Amino acid sequence: PQLDLDYAALDADWRGEMRRVYAFIGLPLTPAVERRMAAYLARATAHRGHRYSAEAFGLSDTDISAALPDGA
Repeated sequence: PQLDLDYAALDADWRGEMRRVYAFIGLPLTPAVERRMAAYLARATAHRGHRYSAEAFGLSDTDISAALPDGA
């Protein structure tokens, strides 16, 4: 048996998707477990919005452009 999860669906409605997962594996998704999941996500998503820059890796836009095949 296999259950496919779509990232966009999980991101849009994680509770609904977790209910699907728990139903698929034949376990109840209890309110206590759902609360713990919500608490975990609140902590984990507090760090969303990573910002990367070429400079953080010792590169410049010029370096990156020069490395591309068409010099873009």
